[in-house]
Amino acid sequence: MDKQALLVEQRSVGDEFRRVEKTVLGLKNLLAGSGLTAPTRARAEAMWSSNSAELMRLGKRWLELDISSSNEVEPDLERPLARNTRVGHAQP
Repeated sequence: MDKQALLVEQRSVGDEFRRVEKTVLGLKNLLAGSGLTAPTRARAEAMWSSNSAELMRLGKRWLELDISSSNEVEPDLERPLARNTRVGHAQP
């Protein structure tokens, strides 16, 4: 995957993650309150469970893309550092 496509997908997954996260928090707050009928509570719990699983999936994907992006941007990290003999600092 080229760098630009990787960054676009990373942004898209991040946006979706935040959207689902907001939904999960809203459902959690709804379930924390009282006054829900049993059928409404059951539907809200099912939605919370489903959205929580989606949030986990998106989080993993976002992390994979972040790692891929880091590998694309910083491929020289595998290369040993050279020493500057004058001041003793490591330099790339």
